[in-house]
Amino acid sequence: MKSKDIYEQIRRNSTDLQNHVIDEFRNGGLSRRGFLRMASVAGLSMSAVNVLAGTRAVAQTTGGTRGGVLRIGSGVPGQQLDPFLIQDGAGTMAVSQVGEYLSWSETGRLRPVLAESWTPNDAGTVWTFKIRKGVTFNDGRDLTARDVAWTFNRLANPKFPSSASGMFANTLNPGAVKATDDHTVVFELEKPVGAFSWLVSNDNYNAMILPENYDGVWAKDWIGTGPWRIKEYIPGVRATFVPNPGYWQGRPLADSVELTMFEDEAAQLLAFQNQTIDMTDTVGVNNARAVLRNASRYNVDVRKTSVHPPIHFRMDMDPFKDKRVRQAMALCMDRDSLVKKIMQGYGTIGNDAPIAPVHEVYASDVPQRPYDLNAARRLLAEAGYGNGFKFTMTVLNYQFLPQMAQLLQSSLKQIGVDCQLELLDSAAYRGNLKFGSSPMLDSISGINSYGHRGVPNLFFNIQLKTGGNINSARFSNSTFDKLADQLAGEVDLQSQRATAKKIHELLLDETPMIYPAFVDQISLSHTYIQGLQRQASHPVLHATVRKA
Repeated sequence: MKSKDIYEQIRRNSTDLQNHVIDEFRNGGLSRRGFLRMASVAGLSMSAVNVLAGTRAVAQTTGGTRGGVLRIGSGVPGQQLDPFLIQDGAGTMAVSQVGEYLSWSETGRLRPVLAESWTPNDAGTVWTFKIRKGVTFNDGRDLTARDVAWTFNRLANPKFPSSASGMFANTLNPGAVKATDDHTVVFELEKPVGAFSWLVSNDNYNAMILPENYDGVWAKDWIGTGPWRIKEYIPGVRATFVPNPGYWQGRPLADSVELTMFEDEAAQLLAFQNQTIDMTDTVGVNNARAVLRNASRYNVDVRKTSVHPPIHFRMDMDPFKDKRVRQAMALCMDRDSLVKKIMQGYGTIGNDAPIAPVHEVYASDVPQRPYDLNAARRLLAEAGYGNGFKFTMTVLNYQFLPQMAQLLQSSLKQIGVDCQLELLDSAAYRGNLKFGSSPMLDSISGINSYGHRGVPNLFFNIQLKTGGNINSARFSNSTFDKLADQLAGEVDLQSQRATAKKIHELLLDETPMIYPAFVDQISLSHTYIQGLQRQASHPVLHATVRKA
């Protein structure tokens, strides 16, 4: 068949929304990377994408030597291991060994997993997902569309605790997800969401699929559809996994997996160098320097991401009620020194919005906020704080965050502001993740760390929208809320970029948070490990991981 005929056939079998994406790509409005991302959002089939993008599917290798134990290092989860509650990379890494998502976010696109395909209506208000057949949970139950519907209706229900509640607020109501047959799920949204397929992927850590009406203790049962089953779990210390014999992609090649949890990252890296573990979770550049100096001896995976460590200021408390004070704080962040010296070049300078250069909607023409202590002094004087003030910044004691806090503390001292630092480990910092009982949410100022997301919409929903479940700054701005909803509903990339630019400019003006940098993710493995699949938030073990 001629290429023109193939193109026309693809168009005839596509929705108006999908054809819009196809036309933008063919007319030069989308880069190849942008097309791959937007095509997956719009639900274009993998075969159509491969034809239009000039690529071909490559089968995964399943050969290699069977047997052996794969030993992984990670941090200690900050919360109990429950897919509905996890919020950090260590917890997500643990549960992802045995559980799976509808799709997987990697290299700017979504890869089908438990969903074979998804298609929105032209308005972006109804999304239909086809659920993979022949999948079973590790307790023997068959996966059906009812399990998927129950999982998301549960996540969307504010009556039940869930770290995903902010993702679906004012978008997905309880009961709005329906199984129309055993393998079809329909999501009826309250408003158009052009990037909804990302909200139900692993970009939403809590969207792991559980059986319908599951009411067990997950950290005891470890229920999921993934390649591994739990053998032994010692909370905060170790988890040991064995192959799931009924896994839909086939038996993993390793005999077992040992996941060792390290309170201290330096200890994890020492164990890696001594070959006590075979691979690490994502690690910070400061602790990894010795390994990176000898990078040729190891497999070093470095990826540009949207990972970021925002600094929040409580907008409902003095002195941060005045945006001039918040702007002055941001002018004191020496971003160049942060990225070049503290992060050793493994990162990108941020510009006080959670829109990263890896996001297709990123607008490079938004002026960069400078490092300017004189301008900061002038703003404080205008706000009535010419003699300075004193406050405490609560900092997650993770990777380079304490050094970043000290860098800002030093600059603030030069303009007369006394910033005291309080360092807390993950469990203490996050508390129970509820307003009124969590230092992360209640401190007058603090520094947190957020994992990679393929689109910025997810950050907007939880960090910045009015009533967001992790809105530490108490930011409430109706214009922002409207723009965030507008961006979420748009599919046209030019329109998305124009709206994202307005959002970026608004956040620069209001400065509820400082977004100083985006972090390159560094993960390590020994050269005798092959077939490892990774993504930006954490390494995940699938059936193709093997020891040579």
